Amino acid sequence: MLTTYSNSSGKHLNVYEVEETLARELQKRKLEEEAKQCEINRIFEESEQLKILKQKITTGYISKERAAQIQEKQMRTIQDLVNHLIFIFYNTLFI
Repeated sequence: MLTTYSNSSGKHLNVYEVEETLARELQKRKLEEEAKQCEINRIFEESEQLKILKQKITTGYISKERAAQIQEKQMRTIQDLVNHLIFIFYNTLFI
């Protein structure tokens, strides 16, 4: 016995027809999604404003990272100076 399903128009479909319909729909959606992604990529590639914005964002991230590195280096330098002053202070007390 072959299992059948009814579609929205009331037509009876067997399992094979249902699977074929689902496969076509999934393929259609996949192609539509790929087309959308291609369109998005094309817009990004063609838009000078988006290229400039992307460059500004990238530059901002790089600047932020560089500022963090500079701050970390300054903190290490300050800590080294404090350690050196403590060393000198204790050595002058006990000499």
